[in-house]
Amino acid sequence: MPTNRNYFINSSQSVVDESLAGYTLSQPLLFLVQKERIVLRKDFESVKSKGQVTILSGGGSGHEPSHAGYVGRGMLTAAVCGDIFASPPVGHILTALRLIGSAAGTVVIVKNYTGDRLNFGLAIDQFRAETNGAVKVEMVLVEDDWATRNSPVGARGLCGTVLFHKILGAMAEEGQSLQAIIDIASTLRPSTLAAALGHATIPSTASQDSPAASSSEPRSDPGESFTSNTYEIGLGIHNEPGIEQRTFEPVKQIVSTVLGNLLPQNPDRCVPADGTIVVVNNLGGLTSFEVNIVTKEVVAWFQAEKLTVSCIITGTLMSSIDMPGFSITVLRATTDTLRRLNTATECKCWPGVLSVNPNCNFNMTPRHDSESTTKAPDSEAHLTDCQV
Repeated sequence: MPTNRNYFINSSQSVVDESLAGYTLSQPLLFLVQKERIVLRKDFESVKSKGQVTILSGGGSGHEPSHAGYVGRGMLTAAVCGDIFASPPVGHILTALRLIGSAAGTVVIVKNYTGDRLNFGLAIDQFRAETNGAVKVEMVLVEDDWATRNSPVGARGLCGTVLFHKILGAMAEEGQSLQAIIDIASTLRPSTLAAALGHATIPSTASQDSPAASSSEPRSDPGESFTSNTYEIGLGIHNEPGIEQRTFEPVKQIVSTVLGNLLPQNPDRCVPADGTIVVVNNLGGLTSFEVNIVTKEVVAWFQAEKLTVSCIITGTLMSSIDMPGFSITVLRATTDTLRRLNTATECKCWPGVLSVNPNCNFNMTPRHDSESTTKAPDSEAHLTDCQV
């Protein structure tokens, strides 16, 4: 893996602010509170006046499009962003709560990390004190990382968080009560496991911050601990260590390892008879080729195990800057959950939900170059095998 790279940025000190400015410039339905790095629905006052529950989330930057990319009708009311891999300050979160706190109540979706739990928790306590409890605020803690499921502080929050954004956001748009939303949140138990070829590289080089610095100045890169012949299972989105490094192998075997851990040991999260919601998430550094092949292998694995994929969501949902890897999230499917995942949203970063034809056939024989001049197969016959 490369250990030195430049980024198309002006300065590592302004990368978060400039990124948020650029994103909101292209989203006419959003508003940016620059000082506190809060991205809001422009109609947030209307949302409150209609008596809807409001939804807040956030955390450190570097996980784009999470969380600002999920602000909009049908998902989040607002998101507050911290520095790269750092929780937003308490004061910024408190400002967001003051802006969107609704008489119907406010839900705060938080990934389970010490900094986020502490800062969001303190902000909620201060807001409750300011309003004398008149505005009800409830925190939903997401703990979907299979690799840290036995941690004394709970599992880390990963890409499963985005499912909470969509499902709870859809409920708020339906006009559901705060208690109804919290009740459903308590039943959502996604499980996520990542695999990667290296760590994320953080844009903080002296060469980009100082005109006098050499453009080839080396920088520290946690990816140096990986060799070209290994990959790691279970690493976190802030470069936290995984649970195992393995010799590199075809992606079919890597997907099998990930899913073989996720499903059999999570009977309460994924019941085969009910079907499974599957998320294939690009951690930031994979090409479209790779993401498509991982998706194919995921569906093929479910077929081989005679398990049902109720729907599949694929793309970059929660990244770790440029981490060359992917995560797979699984969640037990229910009629209401599937309906809410399919509900319309104005969030441009939500990739949408696809159904998978259970009759797809992935038994493929590699084709040699010499075959390229032979007669093309009957494309219509092939299309009837797999309609997605």
